[in-house]
Amino acid sequence: MVKDELEPMYTEEHAASLLGIRPRSLRTERENGRIGYKPVCGRIMYRLSDLVRWQKRGVPWRADGRRKGQNSSSSQDGKSQPTRSVGRRKGRLASLRQVRAISDMLKKSSGSGSSLKDETPKNRTLPADVIPLKRR
Repeated sequence: MVKDELEPMYTEEHAASLLGIRPRSLRTERENGRIGYKPVCGRIMYRLSDLVRWQKRGVPWRADGRRKGQNSSSSQDGKSQPTRSVGRRKGRLASLRQVRAISDMLKKSSGSGSSLKDETPKNRTLPADVIPLKRR
């Protein structure tokens, strides 16, 4: 193999810095299948040709002129339309309800709040009490 045939490969951090983006953004592009990569010894490596191809491809545009993934609250003239979202609050309340339900279920499973009740085998002895040593 001739040295000229080898293509440079970069780690995620180095590739992201070459592209001028954050490593998390590059990882998202990889996970969504928009940029090529090669696993090498358990690490994700990016070929120079894959980085160049991704950079030339650019950001997909929609037919209505907005960028793909752009929030629908911004109008075509670039000004934001006022919106109100309650999704986060509903999600937080649902999580709180779920935590309370799990907590109640665990409390019911044992009267004292401990699930270790009656799990000691009959042939096993319990550890002895610890007696503190006197200071000299």
